[in-house]
Amino acid sequence: MLVDVTNNMEENGKQLILQALEDRGKPMTTKGISTHRFVKGRLKWASVRVYVRHLCLEKKVRQLYARGPYVITTRYGAERGLKLHNIRLQLEGVSFARKVEDFDRWFGNIHVYITFGVRHGKISCSIAKDRGLEWSEWNFVQALFLWKCEEVLGHSVDLAAIRVLQAEIGNDHLRRRLEGVAKCVTLTDANGVLERIYQKDDSTVRREVKVKNTTIEALEALWKGGVASYSILQGLATLVNQNSEISNKLDRVASIFSSMLTLERERLKRERV
Repeated sequence: MLVDVTNNMEENGKQLILQALEDRGKPMTTKGISTHRFVKGRLKWASVRVYVRHLCLEKKVRQLYARGPYVITTRYGAERGLKLHNIRLQLEGVSFARKVEDFDRWFGNIHVYITFGVRHGKISCSIAKDRGLEWSEWNFVQALFLWKCEEVLGHSVDLAAIRVLQAEIGNDHLRRRLEGVAKCVTLTDANGVLERIYQKDDSTVRREVKVKNTTIEALEALWKGGVASYSILQGLATLVNQNSEISNKLDRVASIFSSMLTLERERLKRERV
């Protein structure tokens, strides 16, 4: 009977922790979990630490890195499809009270390098993986970067404030080769966005789209929508830009014509005098 009561207490405690992580939507330390409104007054910090370790073993929660915060795995589930390559993130307009050492870590075959620019007030992050990040891995490193920003700055950071300076979305076609002389085909649209198809190695052809200076929300929308839909959107954007250029030219012509009319009227007035 005592064992049943203990098991029920642990299960209830773990459910409270999962609800707190889900409600927060960001990485949390055990101390942060214990002070969350769902947990505070119901679980002690020591109990939270024990239950979180059990949840990690059950793979319901994962720790970002050693002695780091925790995230709920249901928010970071894996999805198949396109991969993300060579990502550069940046948070601008921040200030530091002291110089912060660079964060340079390998998580398996994922390399994360975060620099803290005191002089220019920027936090930059480079993320690389040879075969590209899957959806779960992207959410993992994104949460890690957000956590490091908040840890250094001492306050919460809005995800919308983080800019994607560069990212490449694509997929690999295994056991394929590009025949002919060209080993790389590059397409550029009016906005300077590149789409490339190239021979990555002897047996792999990669197709990717390079995106620059956008938001995380826009990047994820593109990732979920796929490269084909992105190409359509870029085509529409090109048409809009072309229409804008035509409109600007017409405005300039109208302005010149209006100036010519004014000059002609003044000339006629002088002749009448």
